[in-house]
Amino acid sequence: MGFCFIHTADWQIGKPFGGYPAEEPLLRDARLTVVDRIAAVAAAAGARQILVAGDVFDSETTSRDVLRRLVNACAAYPDLTWRMLPGNHDPDQPGGVWRQLAKLLPPGTNIHLHLDAQPVEIEPDVLLLPAPLKSKAMSVDPTSYMDAFESAPGVIRIGMAHGSAAGFGSNGDANVPILPTRDRSARLDYLALGDWHGMTRISDRTWYSGTPEPDRFKDNDPGFALAVSIERAGATPVVQRKRTALYQWLERTLLVESVADIARLPPELKALGAPAQPVLLKLTLAGRAPFAEVAAILAAADDLRGLVKHLDLAHAGLVARTDPADIEASFTGSLRVVAEGLVASHGHSDDAETGAAARALQLLARFADEAAS
Repeated sequence: MGFCFIHTADWQIGKPFGGYPAEEPLLRDARLTVVDRIAAVAAAAGARQILVAGDVFDSETTSRDVLRRLVNACAAYPDLTWRMLPGNHDPDQPGGVWRQLAKLLPPGTNIHLHLDAQPVEIEPDVLLLPAPLKSKAMSVDPTSYMDAFESAPGVIRIGMAHGSAAGFGSNGDANVPILPTRDRSARLDYLALGDWHGMTRISDRTWYSGTPEPDRFKDNDPGFALAVSIERAGATPVVQRKRTALYQWLERTLLVESVADIARLPPELKALGAPAQPVLLKLTLAGRAPFAEVAAILAAADDLRGLVKHLDLAHAGLVARTDPADIEASFTGSLRVVAEGLVASHGHSDDAETGAAARALQLLARFADEAAS
């Protein structure tokens, strides 16, 4: 008959987004509403068990209001069982977030907190071996106990842990070390890992699900949950990635020669679903463009704000090419004298000085336009 479940991790509910003040409430809310999107993935896959492999919360001081919202969000799906594990952002400590959450859980709750390294049968002939964290860092592998734990023949063994396997992990190689071959030494049919925010396969039986809701401009395959099917004990699991992201964090660097280069971006954004599907765009412009087109290029880039929720635009690397006709058309009188001096500097062999002179020329042109208006 087999067993199907959802592997997810690194929800980091309560994470602040101080660099995005206008968008912060929406970004924080998306980390809670991801429960709905994961529930939809589970329904489509026919899964009843959701394994959340650590860092459910961003810190140990998550507010009670946020905890209540999480309880209510999970309770809205009574056919699902949510199994949650403390990670390095939210380790289980006296008086900490997990003890507060436990007090809010009603009788018969469908939220199960795995606060001890105690194997539990979650369905007939399916054993879950959790490895919760009690501190932010450990010098020993929290999954090591799994090797010695015996189970009956034919029982599907699933480990759940949070830490760094084979160099993958949010804090480098050794914040919480996990043996990358633990699936073999502990005879696990699957090891569900958290901590690395991008979906990553360590082996056929060991995976990071990544965060289900991206939180930074890092192209490491975030924004998914994993639907896992295991036909029987010893069988190779079938792992399918399922998109759960609401926001998309897109980073692009463009070598620009004309406005036409910017014109390639709107179709790409629309193909991603923008503006209905919210996108945060970090755009870096570089290259050399005609002086007369630089203002239009920057205006076209700024117009992208109409398609995205947030635009982080950097253009220090965009240098203006100049010729006498540009200067004559753009400046008169004393401003032309200054501009011609900058053009002379613009031809200097030092790249940093050349870029500074070109940017100064752009500022001078802006001043000339404002003075004329």
